[in-house]
Amino acid sequence: MTSFHLKVLACTTMLIDHIGLLFFPDQVLFRIIGRLAFPLFAFLIAEGFLHTNSVRVYFWRLMIFGLLSQVPFGYYLHLAGHNPYVLNVFFTLILGLVALMLITSKQTTLIKSLGLVGVSILSLVFNPSYSLYGVLTVVASFVYQRHPIFGISLLVILPVLESLGQGYLPQNFAILSIFPILLYIGQKGTHISKWWFYAFYPVHFIVLTVAYLLLR
Repeated sequence: MTSFHLKVLACTTMLIDHIGLLFFPDQVLFRIIGRLAFPLFAFLIAEGFLHTNSVRVYFWRLMIFGLLSQVPFGYYLHLAGHNPYVLNVFFTLILGLVALMLITSKQTTLIKSLGLVGVSILSLVFNPSYSLYGVLTVVASFVYQRHPIFGISLLVILPVLESLGQGYLPQNFAILSIFPILLYIGQKGTHISKWWFYAFYPVHFIVLTVAYLLLR
């Protein structure tokens, strides 16, 4: 699979997940399919970190779309009967990116460790989507690209721990994301502007919200 395939798969499974949460909250199959989305996005962040020409630009790109997405995301959660003040997944990915910046920095081990503890605390205090689990999944994806066996082990263990911690059994199905990741061949594939994939996140919340209000 190319990065294009992974992006399409991540967006598709995310859309299915969010359709299920809003329109079919009692149908767990939608949520099970949706568990594949975040690990794929986390992997793509790690991949983007390794290949971007400017990590700083990458950071601010994520921040801008995180800010643009927050209102549509919050209103969508409100309609779905969930806490509308949760930060969207872009902020989780940003914290994961910061963690990778720290890991690969030239700072001392002590400073790196303190920085990673700080990022972990931020993920727990501000509690964006997927919280600490999300940040660790980004780090595990980065580890996979350098130490495949260890990285895959982490990508299997983390969903299990998250499932146990949250008491949400469907989270275990996030393990299935390792199969498309293992099939990734390290190529971009079909060329399409990256802005389409960034815009998909806020736009799909707007479309789902409008559809829900019209149908209601």
